[in-house]
Amino acid sequence: METERLVRTLVLQALPEGADVREGFVSAGGNSLAALRLVTTLVKECHIRVPITNVLRSTSVTALIGELIGALQIEADQGSEDTAPGALSIAERQMLLEQTLGLTSAHLVAVEMEFSGKLNVLALESAMRDVVARHDALRTRFWFDGDEFRREVVADALPEINHHVAASEDNLPGLRARELSARTDPDGPRVPRFALVRLADDRHVLITVVHHLTCDGWSLNLLFDELAELYSARIDHRRLAPPPSAVAPKATYSATGLDFWTARLADVPDPVTIPPDRPRPNVQSFDARRVTMDLSGALLDKLRAAAQAEGATEFAGRLAILMLLLSSRAGAQDICVAVPVSGRTSAAHASTLGMFVNTVVIRQRIAGSMPFTTFVRSVHQRLMEAQDHQDVPFPDVVNALVPRRTLDRQPLAQVMMAMQPSGRRRYTLSDGVIARATINLDIAEHSRFDVVLHFDGSEGMQQGWIDYDSALYRRETISRLGADYSAMVSAVAAAPSTAVHDLVSAIRTSP
Repeated sequence: METERLVRTLVLQALPEGADVREGFVSAGGNSLAALRLVTTLVKECHIRVPITNVLRSTSVTALIGELIGALQIEADQGSEDTAPGALSIAERQMLLEQTLGLTSAHLVAVEMEFSGKLNVLALESAMRDVVARHDALRTRFWFDGDEFRREVVADALPEINHHVAASEDNLPGLRARELSARTDPDGPRVPRFALVRLADDRHVLITVVHHLTCDGWSLNLLFDELAELYSARIDHRRLAPPPSAVAPKATYSATGLDFWTARLADVPDPVTIPPDRPRPNVQSFDARRVTMDLSGALLDKLRAAAQAEGATEFAGRLAILMLLLSSRAGAQDICVAVPVSGRTSAAHASTLGMFVNTVVIRQRIAGSMPFTTFVRSVHQRLMEAQDHQDVPFPDVVNALVPRRTLDRQPLAQVMMAMQPSGRRRYTLSDGVIARATINLDIAEHSRFDVVLHFDGSEGMQQGWIDYDSALYRRETISRLGADYSAMVSAVAAAPSTAVHDLVSAIRTSP
């Protein structure tokens, strides 16, 4: 009875306060990030494993709670997962291939924890070593073996821990850049690099550099959680429970999955993009710059409400806006946008550190007389179908559809949209120290796509930013794109039933 009450509480906590339990999870205000957090917590707290798509497709919150309670005794489904130690996952293969082309720094990310209070440095150093020892993904080396890439877990790998003293926060960007550019053994394991910066007796910043081959965005937040818990465990002189059993990302997929994508993306025209300001180079530069967007919270609330009224997520609403912008800029009706997906197709994956992310292409044809409400419902349906078939590696889809590649652009889609996991967390540690964790999302050095729209998955999600290929676009062009995006959100919020043709025309003719 106690567990059943906990299940109900966890589901309701994943939704906005006052959500109508007669509505489906999405219509009641849930989204894909909330669903992933929910299945993660259900595994940890209740030992319930449920596919994320079951949560997103629930017909009512009440029915979802009933399904979860009915699943309380179901055994873990890890037996179906691919745990072959030498097999590379979807994202690992793609990323390692790019690394061989010299794009190594594109796959490093810096995360930071700021500590306020009397920090026990020795306990923190122990926590750093403990977190690496607990997770195979943080001690993995990758290499090319004949005709294929392989991986191996190095049992005794230790993290590099550096110490710095800084006069002020102004020194942090330089230290972060130094840690990001520091050389590592290219044949060794991708172990995190830690740098503890002392700003004052009661203020420290821990810079952690990790490689995306071993840690995706979801994993970074799990890494924060464990560092905080391991530090407190050292202070309290207590043992932690063993880490969750490692479940490798899938390295195989069904033939029917590939058939789905080849049918969905057959005869895709030249990928629609924002018209470049400069001639496209013969070889893609991958050099990126970034502009930020500040979106109105009130307007986003209205966009979210319009999408949810159609049983669609807010992400579907934001993606629909981008597709209409592409249509207005390029004068096209057949739109393809790349979307990263978690690759965590079972609840067992939700608590595992590693690289699971895959890319899917959402294809949507735009009928001018269609009201936006109908359009967003169609986009949501495309996203749900993509979730169902996300285990097919994007490179395999490309090889099946585009046997002849060019070096000047990406195949199938040249524009991407992504909702980033929350980049901010706060912890109260056992000795009263306050830790604030941040994923640095403000650096853009490389991009595989012409344009990438990112949105912050933190509470409120009002900030966005656009990465763009600096060889193709001027900053002013991309800033205007951000302004047009905001204007389109405003138009949809004011009249969600407006025909998409009218929305596109209004943006196209605006000064």
